[in-house]
Amino acid sequence: MNKHFLTITIISLLGLTASAQKFSIKGTVSDTLGKAMPSATVMLLNPKDSSLVNFGVTNSSGNFEIKNVNKGTYQLKITFVGFASYIKNFSTPEAGTVMDLGSIKMLPRSFDLAEVVIQG
Repeated sequence: MNKHFLTITIISLLGLTASAQKFSIKGTVSDTLGKAMPSATVMLLNPKDSSLVNFGVTNSSGNFEIKNVNKGTYQLKITFVGFASYIKNFSTPEAGTVMDLGSIKMLPRSFDLAEVVIQG
């Protein structure tokens, strides 16, 4: 009976340790005027090879949350049509389970067009 109790206790402790290493990453995406940007793509990438770890989209208020992120170093990339990509490298915190990136302002992307010559 004692062996079963010890085994169950060890498995329970390992489960608690594994679940304590998960994080949620959240933030709010807006334009330079502070207007929320719904449906912006939020990607969590591996900084070594840019492979996709997890992704999501912002809600109608511009908020996002990526859950069940393992402890480590990541690259956050946010994209929206007509705006420059936002890229930030970060590491998960030592304590806590939620990492709040706060308000993220997206900058409009502008293109310089080459000149056009019209000949008649």
